[in-house]
Amino acid sequence: MRITNKMMINNSKYWLAKQADKLADAEIVSASGKQINKPSDDPATAAKILECRSDIAKYEQYQTNIDLASTWIEAGETVFDSLDSLLDQALAITSEESAGRSDYTGTYLEALNGLYDSIMALANTKCGSGYMYGGTESDSTPFSDEITLSSGSADVTYYLASDASSVELTIYDKSGIALGTYTTSGTAGSNTVTWNGTYVDGGGTTQTAVDGNYTFTIVAADTSGHAVASSCYQGDSGSRSIYISDGNTIEINCDGGLIFTESLSAISELLSAIEGYNAGAVTDTELTARAIEVENALNDAIKDVSRERVALANLYAQLDVSADRVDKLTTLIEEKISKIETGDTTEAAVELNAQETAYEVTTNVAAKILKLPKLSDYI
Repeated sequence: MRITNKMMINNSKYWLAKQADKLADAEIVSASGKQINKPSDDPATAAKILECRSDIAKYEQYQTNIDLASTWIEAGETVFDSLDSLLDQALAITSEESAGRSDYTGTYLEALNGLYDSIMALANTKCGSGYMYGGTESDSTPFSDEITLSSGSADVTYYLASDASSVELTIYDKSGIALGTYTTSGTAGSNTVTWNGTYVDGGGTTQTAVDGNYTFTIVAADTSGHAVASSCYQGDSGSRSIYISDGNTIEINCDGGLIFTESLSAISELLSAIEGYNAGAVTDTELTARAIEVENALNDAIKDVSRERVALANLYAQLDVSADRVDKLTTLIEEKISKIETGDTTEAAVELNAQETAYEVTTNVAAKILKLPKLSDYI
């Protein structure tokens, strides 16, 4: 077979390129300190490194989840700290009323209204972009007494602490005028009824309300006539599940109805009693009796808040343990990757020198074959 100049040139180009690749690989190993820089260097070892990096990414996500949960718990602790203070103030007022000292009912009425609004604000606290206490419904306001009548229909959602045989739903227009009270029943948890927009005016004529926004109040009682705690909670009973390690999740209670209904209902009940007293519809004795019931309810609410705070403290401790574990696992895997990737620097330097020599020899040989004075002058 005749060897042509073109064949010699192509063959020289091939070996020059091959040797140049080896030299480039040696330079990368020497500069980076890593033996494995691309999968083709060692496919089996590269696969192990990818698996390790996948584990690190997973642990980084766990750490992100832990940080988010910690932020949520810290925000929750701030909410409960404020709630405790507000309930203590409400309890102090209630104790005065239950002791029969009703000389300052006007002042109490204003203070209780402020406390009710403040607790509602806490119940509607946001953490990040979502509401904390709406269950899984974190995008909409958890506690709202507003409803929207559209095409003669409005859904009214409310929350009951226990089953109620009697639920009085009162609808108000934007001026605060009561349009009517509707009686229904309900079960513990979230309930929804539909208002058809009709009401009876002062003259006894049935009217149809125009589409728009309205408000409502709820008063509930059980079969014995005892008050059932109720609120305008619009969320659900869902909790927040957060993965914090392999096969391990924590559940954060986001059920605002369960957390705040007792507090809001108790204060609302005392407000109603004082308003009735000021209007002459409630006697001193009746006011004292209802204040005692509210006092008991507030004490129960304070205990509920304490339980929630203990639960959050336990979760926080669990997060600390998980964060420490995730950090240690991440460090171990990073060390494993380092051992796999990192080569001997002396050996890398020797290999680089060898490849530089080999490349120079290859260029010299190619120059002789091609009858060039020095090939490196042309490449």
